[in-house]
Amino acid sequence: MSEMNDLNELKCEYYIPMGKPGSIVIKAPVVLSTLKISIPINKRINLNTKCSRIEIISNKISIKKPKFNRDNRLAINGYIHKYIKYFNNNSNKNIGRNLEVKIPINSEILINFDQIPIYNPVSNKNIFYEESKAIKCDFECIKLISDCIAQSEYRYFNDSLLELTVTLTQIQNIFIPEPDGDFVLITNNLKPNQFKNNGAENKNSHYLVGYDSSRGLIANIIEPNKKR
Repeated sequence: MSEMNDLNELKCEYYIPMGKPGSIVIKAPVVLSTLKISIPINKRINLNTKCSRIEIISNKISIKKPKFNRDNRLAINGYIHKYIKYFNNNSNKNIGRNLEVKIPINSEILINFDQIPIYNPVSNKNIFYEESKAIKCDFECIKLISDCIAQSEYRYFNDSLLELTVTLTQIQNIFIPEPDGDFVLITNNLKPNQFKNNGAENKNSHYLVGYDSSRGLIANIIEPNKKR
């Protein structure tokens, strides 16, 4: 019965990632900048009646794909679909009317980069060239920090503060130097990608390296002609 339990038990084994060491150049996403943007929004709501109270039912935020210009400006556009219920002085206090309000978001932010983006220069309009790798914009967080409806005489305004956490990345060439330090040699039965280390005593040997939190730098020697 114990053997049956072992066979039916879900197991998970974790392996230390191993890969080719430096010196190499790779293409990888580079974080150009991570920033938090606070956008104040003030929009008049046309109700054409004096209200005893207004309730915000819900908000739906829709952001379009951001546009990044070469003058280092990021354009953010979209809408807040706001659903409210309002009660006027002439109606029953318990009966309100529902209304959907579409509030536009139009902002442009000057970006200060931690890492400089790479652009392909254009020297002649008749020369065809490969476009620069596009700068990608990822929203880590989108939320309304504050949201209320204010009244000024018979006019009503939606005052909101929209907060966006944005990460800008671009594919660039990255140089990875050869790791410096002593390695602990290990053996395993994995079949990862191989590389040749010219400094090895056996020039036919291939090495994979990794990092273990308890042992530090580790290396695995693989013989190319040896079946695994």
